[in-house]
Amino acid sequence: MPAPPNDTFAWAASCSAPATTVVAACARTMLRVHGDDLAAPLRLADALDPSVVAPVAAEGLAPHDLGLLLEMLTGGETRRAAGVHYTPWWLAEGLVQLTMGDRTPEAILDPAVGGGVFLLAALDALVARGVPHVDALARVHGTDVDPAAVAVAEAALGVWAVRQGLRAAPNPKLVVGDALTDAWAPAGLDLVIGNPPFLSQLGRATRRDLAYTDRVALVLGLRPGPYTDTAALFMARAVQEARDRARVCLILPTSVAAARDSEPIRRLVHEHGAIEAVWRDDGSAFAAGVVTFAPVVVVGGEPDGSVAVVDGAVFEPRLVPAEGDDRTGWAGYLGSGHARLGTDHSTRRLGSLAHVTAGFRDEYYAIAAAITDAPSDSCELPRVLTSGSIDVGAHQWGHRAATIAKRRWMHPVAALDAIAAESKRVGDWASARLVPKILVATQTRIIEAVIDPTGELLPITPVVSVEPHDPQDLARVAAVLLAPAVSRHVVEQRRGTGMSATAVRISAKTLADIPLPQADAVAWDRAAALVDAAPDPSRLEPASLVAIAAEMQLAYGAEDDALVWWRERAKLENA
Repeated sequence: MPAPPNDTFAWAASCSAPATTVVAACARTMLRVHGDDLAAPLRLADALDPSVVAPVAAEGLAPHDLGLLLEMLTGGETRRAAGVHYTPWWLAEGLVQLTMGDRTPEAILDPAVGGGVFLLAALDALVARGVPHVDALARVHGTDVDPAAVAVAEAALGVWAVRQGLRAAPNPKLVVGDALTDAWAPAGLDLVIGNPPFLSQLGRATRRDLAYTDRVALVLGLRPGPYTDTAALFMARAVQEARDRARVCLILPTSVAAARDSEPIRRLVHEHGAIEAVWRDDGSAFAAGVVTFAPVVVVGGEPDGSVAVVDGAVFEPRLVPAEGDDRTGWAGYLGSGHARLGTDHSTRRLGSLAHVTAGFRDEYYAIAAAITDAPSDSCELPRVLTSGSIDVGAHQWGHRAATIAKRRWMHPVAALDAIAAESKRVGDWASARLVPKILVATQTRIIEAVIDPTGELLPITPVVSVEPHDPQDLARVAAVLLAPAVSRHVVEQRRGTGMSATAVRISAKTLADIPLPQADAVAWDRAAALVDAAPDPSRLEPASLVAIAAEMQLAYGAEDDALVWWRERAKLENA
């Protein structure tokens, strides 16, 4: 192994030796525990020997720095494949304080212990509550599938013990194992806290195989959906294993809050307890592209109507209405708290005014097979509209190329008889869509809706078609979909469901469940009149869009900042 340069972290990251050997050698060098002697490999578990740990502690290295060192030694691709995102000290410390409150737990487990940062924060919190150091060490437990991580956690706890003045080597209860399939110990856990691996099932490298899914399903008593992030399964296991009145706090990707395949997990959590608090990521905790939250669940608890919410690194809880449930998901906890619509379930929904539908795989392929390029602007065949061709209040058919079935089209049209030749059922479905309607894009930052007053546009999956039961309501329905408060409501309810951190997936069910305005019916009428007065409702001018949005703010009784937020996302700041 080469001698390290002054930048020890850079040297360690370039080494190809096994992780435990490299971490050990790097730690010894950085802390001058063994001088320049790098010949003999050192198991990090041996660091529990006070004769080794004492010099480490004397150098002033914080125990949780060893976990940071392990992260630096683990390549980015390896971390992503394992779903590992190491927790910063400030977050572990804050979540431990938030979850413990004024309680002093007897048995604490981190089921994905990593470098031990949560256990270190728990030890500090226990000692601050008057628990003797040795007793505190006896209360913490950890599990991880990575032997190197367990070894680092053992070393970190050893450093902590020596810094507390302990002479005897502690005996931390850390084990190498899979918290989703192995038995948990000890019994009677009253605090489960940690940062489980984020393993999206959309990526090939992080996808669970069927055999492993079968084993997890057997343990949990439920079969996870095919796209359920593995982190959510840790939450399910935790609320089942912890004792009554225990607290569970696990960092989760925001997709768990609203994704359809995570609904069984959310339902299980509500069956076993209630959410007491939520930490919300402001984007500063983890690497780019990872947006998270951490619910604090009281096992056996009952909802009390409010939830304490904490944002980012400022752990100053504020109470918000407890709006999340297993039906709507938890994404309501993740937004700004503004423009939350329809808390009264007696409120009429958009589905009472319109039929809301979207095609599926069969519709996509049958329409795609029938597409041709329009020979001229006067072509009377239905114009096929993709999600990417829809902007706020306008469509870009003929102005922006659309990709359909791996081909690019500038003027895609499809004859109904050609669709019916592929599938009679889809032909009938397509014919039924050629009515006055509003078409809504999916995978967007806000609701992007375009009005089709003549019924000439044919949506292709996954575009959502909103078809008023009474054609006279077309402008009123369109005004609802153009309301800033409605966009904010949908974004907060569906946060984490999109394919990027800033997008949400908008489904037919999402749109049908939008509450109708109740604050000012006259303002709603004025907004609808502005839609009707537009020279071309399918291409609303920016000034008209802003005027409609302003009236709908009054109709919903929404805060002014929702309009500012909406204009920025709709790129209408200067309109």
